[in-house]
Amino acid sequence: MTKSAVPEPVLAALGQLNAHARATRTYGLRDAIYAYKTATAATMVKARQASVRFVKWTGPCNRCSNGRFQHWSWDDGHTVACRDCGGTGKRTLRFTETTFPGGQIWHHPWFTGDGKGYDIARRAIDGLYMDDNGDHRDLYGVLLVWHDVGAWRPNLPGAKLARDELVAALNVVEDWMETVSGDDWTIRGAKRHLSQRTFRGNQLWGTDPSHSYVLDLGRAPGGCFVCGDAADLAGFCYGRETPLFHWSLPVCRRHGEGPEKAPHPDDPPPAELMTPEIGRWLERHGRVVEHS
Repeated sequence: MTKSAVPEPVLAALGQLNAHARATRTYGLRDAIYAYKTATAATMVKARQASVRFVKWTGPCNRCSNGRFQHWSWDDGHTVACRDCGGTGKRTLRFTETTFPGGQIWHHPWFTGDGKGYDIARRAIDGLYMDDNGDHRDLYGVLLVWHDVGAWRPNLPGAKLARDELVAALNVVEDWMETVSGDDWTIRGAKRHLSQRTFRGNQLWGTDPSHSYVLDLGRAPGGCFVCGDAADLAGFCYGRETPLFHWSLPVCRRHGEGPEKAPHPDDPPPAELMTPEIGRWLERHGRVVEHS
């Protein structure tokens, strides 16, 4: 039996992360998950261990109302014909559909969304190109066939993971990503999410290293972060954010408002929020890689 190019636990974790990405508006994290998904699909397709089908979906345009577009700042009822659907109210979207040995099926948009479907298709079809009529053909001129996608549709509801499940899944996928070698651009694009980045010359401008996504650690347990009182907590928390983490600290009314209001602390996340899995994640993402 041929060894899988991508271990099954990685595919399973990516399936969870893919569903989480659809359920969250945390765009940096979503970008990282989709980069891992693209690299994984490209690796499996290139190894001929995932089947590929080209599908299309036709349905209501999500950029307009019955073919008419109204900008949020137009308060006089003015509308224009939607440029995305040509005023028809319907759009046809095309995807590369990848099916993996465990049964997972992913859909990669061609020229909408992250637009990685075309690049994955090039690993499945030799010499893929677009002819003068806008149709796609292979090396021998054979026309690409688009199949009806069936019951699937874009923007299906996702399933948000709890913090500990999310970090555990990220660790499984990112552990594997660090072992992958090669100069494929999908791999390079995925690996840039594994650490903080800085660029030569940043020292001159005092720019801090950047990171592609922030982990939400949630609310610290216990009482007020100043005095520990849990009997009279305010109806709000003190939010804290760094390039790597976001979390909140409970505060009592005495220290949350009025003359004794406490300033925002500069402390790192409290130890109670730093689970072993988050510690493993931090070992990787605490690194700073310099780019030219």
